[in-house]
Amino acid sequence: MALSFFTYSKKETSPLWIRYREGKIDAKTRTSLIIPTDRLVKGQIVKYRVKQSDNAKQKGIIRDKNKSLDLLQVKMNEIQRTVQSALNDRDGSEVINKEWMKRIISPDKNEELLSHHIDKFLSHKKSNIKEGSYKLYSQIKKIIKMYEEHTNKTYLIKGVDLNFSDDFREWMQVTEGYSINSTRIHIGTLMQVLKFANKRGVSVSNNIDLFREGLKKKKTLNVYLSFDEIKTISELKDLNKDESMREIGW
Repeated sequence: MALSFFTYSKKETSPLWIRYREGKIDAKTRTSLIIPTDRLVKGQIVKYRVKQSDNAKQKGIIRDKNKSLDLLQVKMNEIQRTVQSALNDRDGSEVINKEWMKRIISPDKNEELLSHHIDKFLSHKKSNIKEGSYKLYSQIKKIIKMYEEHTNKTYLIKGVDLNFSDDFREWMQVTEGYSINSTRIHIGTLMQVLKFANKRGVSVSNNIDLFREGLKKKKTLNVYLSFDEIKTISELKDLNKDESMREIGW
């Protein structure tokens, strides 16, 4: 398995391309980075050398050029990590080709939206879980849409951090009247969406596991009636349904 950078052009400067080769796979795509063509040798950046004969001005120019190359190297490393992470986390259904590579390093703006990743998460879940569980997961799409309408904003997945979680929780409980348990469930689904995206190479908040902090599951009281109690209630013919419920403390 190998990731490498290369150029096609023989002009003074060239766009950088990234390539992944493994077995029969040979996927490559152009990046947004530009490099002086003679500075890339066998996929590696070669810095300018300062000569003893160079004067102070020439040395300063070379230092500036090498600083630019250092910055370029940082960006190349970021792209390489992004692709490597996506390769490590891919599932067996993904086809690794130039379209895949392009999507990983230059995602469409729509792919940065939280709603886009919710759709991808639900699509993945649909064939793997029971219908009832899927319906529960699906509620997060409707709730996020309601929240975006409430705030008049469209959220990117990279912006879903602890501050977002705090505001989202408060809106659900205070404005919409969701119970602690319901809020906990929906925040949990949101956390799963983010972790799902992160495994596929998307940058997300480092504090996902704190989103449900303080939302302890509230125990519910189960009320059971004996057969004698049920018979007693059924014999209260003069009470309507609501009065019957009040009679047993509901």
